Amino acid sequence: MDYNNESIGIPADDVKAKQYVLVSVPLDEDGDPVCNGHWFPPGKPYRVEAVSWPWVMLGFLMPGGELKGPMVADLRKIKCMRVDDSYVNALKNFKKKRQPRCNCDKSKTITRDDVRRKLDDDSNDSDGPRNPDVPF
Repeated sequence: MDYNNESIGIPADDVKAKQYVLVSVPLDEDGDPVCNGHWFPPGKPYRVEAVSWPWVMLGFLMPGGELKGPMVADLRKIKCMRVDDSYVNALKNFKKKRQPRCNCDKSKTITRDDVRRKLDDDSNDSDGPRNPDVPF
């Protein structure tokens, strides 16, 4: 049997570290996945990080090549299928536009030290205590 064919599952004994796989899980009578509560989205490649029978540690491949995880699964309950290198490379080369975390000017960012200094200065004012709901 040609186990290099992407559509054929890899025997659990042949799952090795550093290879990319797609994971499918059997479904129960209600159509829910049967795999320790993990959901493996169809078509999403995982990188095998380590194998310690019957457990496999997987990293989820994100666009741009970053791995998220780890996710640990029982090889007796999942089916791993080889992923063609072109599929993995396409996902690694796909870069999402980074969204800025905020539209703020970094020069106007207030640090904890700035707040502490301001609070210390305010506590030394002779005008009395300030409104605690207003930081400055």
